[in-house]
Amino acid sequence: TGSNSGIGYEIALRLARQGANVHVVCRNASKCNTAAKAFQSDLDFGGGFVSTWTMDTSSLESVKKFSDEFIRAHGTESLDMLFL
Repeated sequence: TGSNSGIGYEIALRLARQGANVHVVCRNASKCNTAAKAFQSDLDFGGGFVSTWTMDTSSLESVKKFSDEFIRAHGTESLDMLFL
């Protein structure tokens, strides 16, 4: 479902509450931004970094674009968990 609704949202929210750096990934940028703001304004927000990304997992081109942009932005920083 992405990080803006359903299980994806709940997982991202729980991680944000634990202080994890959370990358909110959705097909719709507006919905991504809304979810990220909700995480950061949550009373139990743990203070980690929250960023937003747009990707459509049904499009290989979109997945490749996201991967390239993520690597370019984060270099050697690891991506420890990925929930699809």
